[in-house]
Amino acid sequence: MKLYVFPVSHFSEKARWACDHHQLDYELVSCVPGPHVATLKRLGVKRTTVPVLTRPDGPAIQGSSRIIAHLDAQQPARSLTPADDTWKGLEVRADRDLGETVRRIMYAEMMTRSVVVPVWSHGGPWWSGPLLHAAFPFLKSQITKGYKLNAADVAAAKGAFETTWNEFETRLGSKPYFMEERLTRLDITVASLLAPLVAPPAHPFPYGGYPRPAVLDPFVAHYRDRPLWRYVERLYREERTKRKPRAAVS
Repeated sequence: MKLYVFPVSHFSEKARWACDHHQLDYELVSCVPGPHVATLKRLGVKRTTVPVLTRPDGPAIQGSSRIIAHLDAQQPARSLTPADDTWKGLEVRADRDLGETVRRIMYAEMMTRSVVVPVWSHGGPWWSGPLLHAAFPFLKSQITKGYKLNAADVAAAKGAFETTWNEFETRLGSKPYFMEERLTRLDITVASLLAPLVAPPAHPFPYGGYPRPAVLDPFVAHYRDRPLWRYVERLYREERTKRKPRAAVS
């Protein structure tokens, strides 16, 4: 099996964490934004997004939530899915109003060559940096459109993110996990999708090695050390390190 990811992607991390939890024997493949489109086309998937999990006994599986569902079905003893179906709406909400919004908010301030080219080329082949540097104007245009990095959508994202953060923080309360007093897919989802903001040291991607633009400091400071922030740090410190993340190939 192979898991195709962008190393910096929080949705890729969601699938990667699930694969490591299930102790899956897989090869981690780092993709380069842009050239990855040709790679995914060869895999036969419909969209141009990662993560994608290939398997010898069936078609490739695209999307972090679908990958988790497949892994749970294959290894029910290690299932990450709670019995209570409440998780379904909560995971959709987290994907949309934590994962997509934090990506929009942060990329809106990060779309310069000097910031994103090193991040996008991390773990890639020798040619990825020069290629991304040359292709940056086109990629910036595509991502600005695809991620809706305009002022109105970014403002709306900040409001949705704040509301959802507060709701999840209230739901978690003083509990160590969201559901069933154990690690579930909802915990992995929330922790993975908030990792670009929190930048936990135990994360497989070295967020600390790529300083964020200072313009993001007020946004980060607003959430730093709040209960949900500390929850993400604890999950990475206590749960993510139980299974050593697989080394990537490019």
